[in-house]
Amino acid sequence: MSHTVNHQRWLPGMSVPYVIAIGSMDAAPDVHLMAELVNCPASQIRSDMPLEVVFLHEADVWIPQFRPLRA
Repeated sequence: MSHTVNHQRWLPGMSVPYVIAIGSMDAAPDVHLMAELVNCPASQIRSDMPLEVVFLHEADVWIPQFRPLRA
């Protein structure tokens, strides 16, 4: 996983900072997904951190997000 911490507010009301991560899947290591990393302070992010995909439901759209994998 690689990530960046963004401090630029691109939309009114957007919370900053926020983390964008690129992760791969164990089942398909050549497939990468870029999504917001939630439920994890930027100071606790590690490059070897296992992630899981969750979805944010906004109106009629489901937005993929990452969060740390629960043990």
